Amino acid sequence: MKTLLQLTAIATLIVAISFNLNASNINLVPEDEAYINDIPFSTEVVVANYLYNKALHETFEFEEEEYIDDIPFDTEAVVETNLLNETVNVELNLIK
Repeated sequence: MKTLLQLTAIATLIVAISFNLNASNINLVPEDEAYINDIPFSTEVVVANYLYNKALHETFEFEEEEYIDDIPFDTEAVVETNLLNETVNVELNLIK
């Protein structure tokens, strides 16, 4: 039994060492590859155009806001008074 255990341990060590020697040749970091221009368009421009078109076709529904009485005077009356003053102050040149 002792001999079988020793042979198993030696065989395991030999296999482990051979795996270790073979694994030392493995390079896990890939080398830099040359740039391949296989996409003939800019994906950034395509996405920007898609989002722009999507935004143009979006429908907006605005809710009616409450009336806020923050102007303490009637703007329509002010405009009428201004227009009246402007028309009164106009010089009329009558040609005979």
